[in-house]
Amino acid sequence: GSVGGMDFLLSGGAKIEGLVVDDGGRPVSGASFSIRDRKTGTPVVQNEVWMARSDENGRFSLPGMRAGEYVLGVHAEGHASSQRIVRVSVGRDVSVEFRLPVAGKIQIAARDAAGGPVAGATLALIDAEGNPVESSMGIEDLLDPSRWKTGADGRIERGGIAPGHYRGELTEGARKAQFEVEIVAGQVAEVGAVLR
Repeated sequence: GSVGGMDFLLSGGAKIEGLVVDDGGRPVSGASFSIRDRKTGTPVVQNEVWMARSDENGRFSLPGMRAGEYVLGVHAEGHASSQRIVRVSVGRDVSVEFRLPVAGKIQIAARDAAGGPVAGATLALIDAEGNPVESSMGIEDLLDPSRWKTGADGRIERGGIAPGHYRGELTEGARKAQFEVEIVAGQVAEVGAVLR
């Protein structure tokens, strides 16, 4: 049969475009993107964002963005993720440049008071400015939040973290462990945490 009585209202939009380079100014190809509404924190789910990648010259284009204020994240293997607040107005394309430093990694072993592994503990990292950290695998993290949880052996490894000082917390039920860690470019920081 036929379906009628459906109206569509298309609002004006704009394009976010720009450049992704490393800390030496060289283009970063294959970078992926994540966008969240700044007020609600809700991810923007549309193919133009999820499928977009920077090209061999580091250039990217995200068309069809509605007017609003967004947190745009850029993620590339081996590099630290970067975020920027982007304001989109109707009919006005926005141009941004991201500079991604070489990333470090963190490896955590979560144990209980008896020394046994703690599985399913959720990791949160907060940077020096008080912002929560996204890893270099932004889209995968949105699809699978368990990537921020310890495995059956009580271990978790996260890459794509910018060099700097971080506060960390592991939580599993009522148990918690807090720690501080220094991330160095190209190196792995190892942390042992006891959840009580």
